[in-house]
Amino acid sequence: MPFLMDSEGTNLPLSIENKNATDDEHLNHLSNYSDVLTEKAKDLGKYQEYEIEKEGDFKDAISNTNSTIQWCAIIQTLVFCILGTWQILSLRRFFTKRGLA
Repeated sequence: MPFLMDSEGTNLPLSIENKNATDDEHLNHLSNYSDVLTEKAKDLGKYQEYEIEKEGDFKDAISNTNSTIQWCAIIQTLVFCILGTWQILSLRRFFTKRGLA
């Protein structure tokens, strides 16, 4: 005879033919098992909502971090271009004054 297990680990028979328990007891077991499954479904729904919210927060944090890194890279590139230009101009003036160029 196939069985289901409730939250306490008690076996609940699937067939209605239970010689040791009355129909009311059997329906009571099934009702309790249904209540347990309903509570588990509610808990899963709450957990899914929590995960969706957490995922949204994580996405926002990643987006902010990527934006910051992008601006830092742009600023670094500009600084290196300015320093490279300054260095080339300074060396050109230096060699022109020395008469090497």
